[in-house]
Amino acid sequence: MGFSSEAIFIKPALTDEQEQQLLKSLGFKNYVYNKESSFDEADTRTRYGVYIGKVNGATYLIYEGIYSLKREGHFSEAERVIADKFQWHEVLSIMNYEVSNSYGYHYIRNAQSIRLKEGYSPDVVSDFGQELPIEKDYYVKREFEDGEEYFFTKAYGDTEVLDRWTHDQIGGSIAFDLVKMMTGASYSQDEIFYSKPKQFVPKDQIDQVLENFSSPDGIKHNVDIAFRGLMPLEIYDSILDKVAPTITEKGFTYDKGKYLFYKEANGLKYVIDFKPFDKGVYLLRPYLKFSIEAPRPEWYKKNFGTDVNRFGNKMTSNINLSCADFGIKDKHNQALKIDNDFDLDKTVAKVKLRLKETIFPYFDKVTGYDVIIEKNKESLSKIDFLFMSGKIDEIESLIEKSVMSFAHVAVDYKWNEVRINNTIAEFQDRANLITTELNIKEIFNTEVLEYKVDCKSKNKREKEVSTKNGFAKSLQKRILVYAEPQGFSKPWWKFWQK
Repeated sequence: MGFSSEAIFIKPALTDEQEQQLLKSLGFKNYVYNKESSFDEADTRTRYGVYIGKVNGATYLIYEGIYSLKREGHFSEAERVIADKFQWHEVLSIMNYEVSNSYGYHYIRNAQSIRLKEGYSPDVVSDFGQELPIEKDYYVKREFEDGEEYFFTKAYGDTEVLDRWTHDQIGGSIAFDLVKMMTGASYSQDEIFYSKPKQFVPKDQIDQVLENFSSPDGIKHNVDIAFRGLMPLEIYDSILDKVAPTITEKGFTYDKGKYLFYKEANGLKYVIDFKPFDKGVYLLRPYLKFSIEAPRPEWYKKNFGTDVNRFGNKMTSNINLSCADFGIKDKHNQALKIDNDFDLDKTVAKVKLRLKETIFPYFDKVTGYDVIIEKNKESLSKIDFLFMSGKIDEIESLIEKSVMSFAHVAVDYKWNEVRINNTIAEFQDRANLITTELNIKEIFNTEVLEYKVDCKSKNKREKEVSTKNGFAKSLQKRILVYAEPQGFSKPWWKFWQK
């Protein structure tokens, strides 16, 4: 669906005290700090409340409608408040809604409007002031054709070809790029994406959730959707305190600060993780996941000098086996769901049932590397676990089989050259560890040629069979049509009988 972005940047950055004053001036008097959030959450249509963050000496604010609400003349309501309150600051307000091809940007200095442009397809709504330097640098040239203005930019990866855009197609990108004036980075760059804004929410919504959990009438849906599914921290702590003995008696260590239970055995780490989502000062969203981890990243780094593979991905410790691989159904995965008739003891019982019928049986099935090797198909993962378990004799033949399987997949799914070469390199790295004469690229290329010949022959046979079957069906249909006289009762050969 693309970007749904609205934000205001202020430079220099505000102090914490100034942020609180600004919240009240913007009408958010009963809002309180909830949590350290993420830019990813703030920059979506599901955002809730007010987000305030800092990047490279600038403060940014994000909330629904911050650019567009109550816009009169050049200024929105929020822009007017900020410009008046911080007259010696620079202010940049941006908006980019790709789903509707609408955009806007407004640069304010010393409480005066310097540059404003906004529009949507096909109209330019406002175009005030001189173009800013970054605005000009974004495109190579602009031209009018048949009364329509077009902007030309260099095509990605090509300095000679120019891409052509209308104002509504390029406006949002320019708005994002103008953020460099305030932070040194574009709105879509990592420096902003990885910032951690503070989230402020209405205190009355928090109070209502707290009241719901203490009410004998049960949970009511009388709060904003953003607060549904949340529970008080104290309630969650009580659930874990009641569940903990069932887990620790199985030999697990409880790291209460991390909501984590873990046990190391058989060269593996068994993990039961209750770390919640959306944990704030008062409320959190309960969560339970479980996994089995192996020191595969450590093995990879020891042998290849890095824990990042040829594809640029960090190696994971997860063994990639699920309950389903052992015929275990996870029937109680909604154990922590908050229903209208939420009851603490019933919730504890549901969690214990999931532990007893799903999590512990799954852990009991995975007793070591041998089980992982047996359950894994021909793959890099299986090869790694053979190395880790010391079964060197089985590796060479498995590498050959795995490369052949990989060749078939590469042909069937039309893998590109980069992906193929990276995969070949991964197999070759492992082959080199056993000092064999295996040439992975040669094995791969040979298998690709043979497989393509087989596929061609198979397709030819299938086409011949299909043609023969089609002719047979067609002939049969014609025989039936012409052999069966029309207008007679069946069976037709007894036409003399009435």
